[in-house]
Amino acid sequence: MTRNRVLILVLVMIGLISGLGSVLGNIAASALPGIWQSYLWLAWPLLVVSMLALIGLTVLQFRLQQQTPPPAQDDEPPEWVPHLAEAIRQAAHETSAPRPLPTAPQPAPSLPAADGFAYDVLISRASAERKSCVMNDRSKYEYDVFVSYSEEDEDWVQQELISRLQAAGVTYLEPNKFPLGPPRMDLLETAIKASRKTLLVITGSYLKNHWAKFSHILSITYGLDRGEWRTVPVIVEPCALPDEIGILSCLELYQGDPMEQWERLIRSLQPEPAPLLDEDGTLLLSEGELARPRDAFDSSWLVSLDPPEGAVRLRSRLYVQRENEPLWLDTVIGSGETIRVKGAHQMGKSSLLARMHGRSVEHGRAAFYLDFQRLDEIAFSSLDSLLYSVAVLMARRLRTLNLPDLYWSSPLGSKDKLSDFVLAELLEKIQPPIVLLFDDVDRVFNYDYRDDFFSLIRAWHNERALEGPWQKLNVVLAYSTEAYLFIRNLNESPFNVGVSIELKDFSRSEVKDLNRRHGMLVQTPGEIESLMVLLGGHPYLWRMALYVMATRGIRASQLIDTAHNDDGPFVEHLHRYLRQLESWPDLRNAMRNVLVNGACADNDSFYRLRASGLVLGHSPDSVQPRCDLYTRYFGKRL
Repeated sequence: MTRNRVLILVLVMIGLISGLGSVLGNIAASALPGIWQSYLWLAWPLLVVSMLALIGLTVLQFRLQQQTPPPAQDDEPPEWVPHLAEAIRQAAHETSAPRPLPTAPQPAPSLPAADGFAYDVLISRASAERKSCVMNDRSKYEYDVFVSYSEEDEDWVQQELISRLQAAGVTYLEPNKFPLGPPRMDLLETAIKASRKTLLVITGSYLKNHWAKFSHILSITYGLDRGEWRTVPVIVEPCALPDEIGILSCLELYQGDPMEQWERLIRSLQPEPAPLLDEDGTLLLSEGELARPRDAFDSSWLVSLDPPEGAVRLRSRLYVQRENEPLWLDTVIGSGETIRVKGAHQMGKSSLLARMHGRSVEHGRAAFYLDFQRLDEIAFSSLDSLLYSVAVLMARRLRTLNLPDLYWSSPLGSKDKLSDFVLAELLEKIQPPIVLLFDDVDRVFNYDYRDDFFSLIRAWHNERALEGPWQKLNVVLAYSTEAYLFIRNLNESPFNVGVSIELKDFSRSEVKDLNRRHGMLVQTPGEIESLMVLLGGHPYLWRMALYVMATRGIRASQLIDTAHNDDGPFVEHLHRYLRQLESWPDLRNAMRNVLVNGACADNDSFYRLRASGLVLGHSPDSVQPRCDLYTRYFGKRL
């Protein structure tokens, strides 16, 4: 009730009472006996007193209504949130604006009494003076980041954000990992204090969620108390920011280059690398100064040293990028591409496909990677079984609306079933372009239905000539064997269309780059040349050599002297090849002929040896062992 309404009510009451008094006076003057008429003057004071009492009651009711808070709405935050936000804004202003002369302390904003002592503590923290310190003690934090988001944005967080945090090795905590039972307020406070930073996923729904508001207010408050800016706002969609977030440096993920924005975010969340320390705690690397190489082997960096087997991790500092690799990575995010990655065994095909997959995801593509070597033998029992297995894995990883069983119930052939599934469930229902990456597809060459399988990939390529959804599909095939030895009809082969990428041995500059990434373990140009003779440019053998030198603390000369021994550093690699040659007598004889005569008797043996990575050459008439290590080892044993 406003003051104007109270005034109007008072005036109306005065009018009513005056009119009532006039009417009653006239009635009494005419109806009462004469003796009573002399007492009529007493009626007016009584009416005035009654009028004043009514006015007092009205004013008292008005004041009580002003002091009684309105009932809280379910969709509104608690009343203390605006007070706390105002306190944070004041504290932020104090940290950036010039400080005035000291004045009498101002009282903190008052809170409703029911909110208790806890919120008074939060307000006092928000008003605390900012300390000059940095977050450089990683041991006191259990997680790198706490992710605060609205429940309505959970799908985006899980599919886009969490997957990238996991790939980058960023440890995180998010509400889905909270234990059941404890109060949510306690869990949020514990999560924020246990994390180096708090990441806010800012959307329209986030700004309407009062628990989300509590999270970012508590994070900013806790940071101000410790003198740290630990809150990282990530704006996913345009929206009006409240003041307590607007004062922070935000990442607008919907603007600019998505890949650069994601990389910038990941860098801000990753902890700074710990300094290298000697055994006695002496600092080996100081700011602006590089320590001299140590005489003894330094094992402190082995934490980040990857074993040479398998694909190189996406974030590994040991990965050497090929000269044309940036162009290849741009091709995979093009439109309607068929990309063929060919290379001998252990040349880095899987590592390249992993980076193609990562680039696709960074640019918003729906990417699906499948290594055919990981499929069970039963999956290859028939063409129908193989295509169904591929469809099931696609449905699981890309989260299609319908399962392949819906399409496999039709009377169509297996190739049509998979094509219908890809078209209806992937290309038409998933908005972003699709990238399918098939690794080690030459395993299919061992089966009679190989022509049918690869003709299906070629048919998808041909479909892109029409204006339609098939232009959203990119297919990457990685293989080692010469495809034309197995596919009869080249017009139905996917290995003579699209973009061809052939991985070759490392060049000298790439070898030097790999050595530099390993801390210059090979110290002289002469040692580089000696190892080039021994290993050629074989990527795997070079990684193995540097790994052995790092982990065993031996020098290049020692490695060269023992390389071809049965107890040498490459024994497992060499024994695996030897067992394969002994199980295939024709290949054993072909390899012996290469060692003795520098030639192969037939095309089949030549291409199989070259695909395995044992030999180099362009024709069966001119072929040689791939490196001196193979010449010395197999020359004694075949």
